[in-house]
Amino acid sequence: MAAGTGKWFNSTKGYGFIEPDDRGTDVFVHVSAVERAGLRDGQKISYDVVPDKRSGKVSAENLKGRIIRPVSISSETGSDFWSST
Repeated sequence: MAAGTGKWFNSTKGYGFIEPDDRGTDVFVHVSAVERAGLRDGQKISYDVVPDKRSGKVSAENLKGRIIRPVSISSETGSDFWSST
């Protein structure tokens, strides 16, 4: 499963794009997949990259929001260490 951040989604246009964590090419996502997953712009996302049978282009499916949470706090530096799940 790939991971990235919702770059933007537009329900009027019916699509959006995900910016992959590996900084590769943005991945197209149909707004119905975004709505099914209950996601929003700027949210961390895990997804499958699926080829379109007609066009041969890829799109994101099976979207899942990733929660960013602190996993520990360093008492020496006071800084948080963040993890995504």
